[in-house]
Amino acid sequence: MNQNLDKLKVTADNILIKELKSEIKHEGLVEPTTYEEKTDWGEVIFVGEKSQLKIGSRVFFNRYCTVSLQLPNGVKYLTLKDEDVIAYVKPEDIKEFWVR
Repeated sequence: MNQNLDKLKVTADNILIKELKSEIKHEGLVEPTTYEEKTDWGEVIFVGEKSQLKIGSRVFFNRYCTVSLQLPNGVKYLTLKDEDVIAYVKPEDIKEFWVR
């Protein structure tokens, strides 16, 4: 992680996520994401001190509750609150759940 980003603090129960743009496979069905349609899955990059989520979690979120944020390094993230996360997978369970 960029040293300058280490100084970024996210407040309360807010989280920053990076959208995932890969194939998602559940029960043998592959959902292609090679076209520009955005998925509603993201990886948690930063968490506020009151967030119940962990960095590295994968979240399924309500897209209409997000705010886009572009940091000085040019990387774009989405911000949302814990309450706008519909479902999540803990970092330690991703290998069992997520297939790329």
